[in-house]
Amino acid sequence: PLFRSEQSMNTVMTWGLRAAGWFVMFIGISMSTSIITALVSFIPILRDLVGLAVFIVNLMLATSLSLFVMLSAGFAIVLWSLWRSSPPPLCR
Repeated sequence: PLFRSEQSMNTVMTWGLRAAGWFVMFIGISMSTSIITALVSFIPILRDLVGLAVFIVNLMLATSLSLFVMLSAGFAIVLWSLWRSSPPPLCR
């Protein structure tokens, strides 16, 4: 039971950190692309349409980049564990 509770706590913490990372990435991308909405802010209908389009693009970018970072980190962990578990090369 103790290991199960620790494992579930680690799982919750891992997903919490992933969500926080996604949120920080979304905020960063939104701050970087806010200039686009500022450029069209003087036209009311265009401001709303561009704002929605930029928001959707920011969501897609943050999600895809976060998934890329998570998958590449997982791939690196697998490669590292395979490298560490392989026998050392023979010296001649």
